[in-house]
Amino acid sequence: MHSVFNIRILLLLIIGIAYIQGNSIGSIQSKFNDKCDPHEEYKNCGTACPERCDYKPEICTYQCVKGCFCKPNYVRKDNSTNSPCILKKQCPKKSLPLNCGKNKVYNPCGSSCPPSCKDLLYPQKPKFCTLQCVPGCFCKKGLYRTEDGKCVEAEKCCQDQNEKYTNCGTACPERCDHKPEICTEQCVQGCFCEPNYVRKDNSTNSACIERSKC
Repeated sequence: MHSVFNIRILLLLIIGIAYIQGNSIGSIQSKFNDKCDPHEEYKNCGTACPERCDYKPEICTYQCVKGCFCKPNYVRKDNSTNSPCILKKQCPKKSLPLNCGKNKVYNPCGSSCPPSCKDLLYPQKPKFCTLQCVPGCFCKKGLYRTEDGKCVEAEKCCQDQNEKYTNCGTACPERCDHKPEICTEQCVQGCFCEPNYVRKDNSTNSACIERSKC
């Protein structure tokens, strides 16, 4: 009899605590909602990558962010501080350029690190790029941007008369001061010296010279 009574008391206590906590969370939620704009709502666990008129994230870090977020069917107008939430259909339409120029196309969500001739020059360096949309004119697929903004084939990026482009070169090119004995087995695309020629040194875009002239 006592055990049944104790269980009932325990259940009543649990229900009471849950009720108090629920009201407390609700009052806190209401308090924060009062600080949000009319088209916003407060969230204890919102996304770290909110959608904007000019940006719709495809992937995002999995984390909880507290704050005011746009209500359903609303997005941030832009990336400025305190940008308002507007209906998606109210987002300003982007005017697409009619002609980007020779070998170029307009992309509303292009890479922040588009392929360039610098990527193919010696020595090859790791390329790090942020994952974001950048609108603008970009080289057509398979072409590379030169320093003066033209889009050319990879072969035309190699300027030295004794080098040529290859899509599967060595990761350890020979130099006058370095002849690698072992190397990783991988394909590296870029500008490489012709047979019997080696890089003079390890400087940027070092010239290819005959091995006998080192």
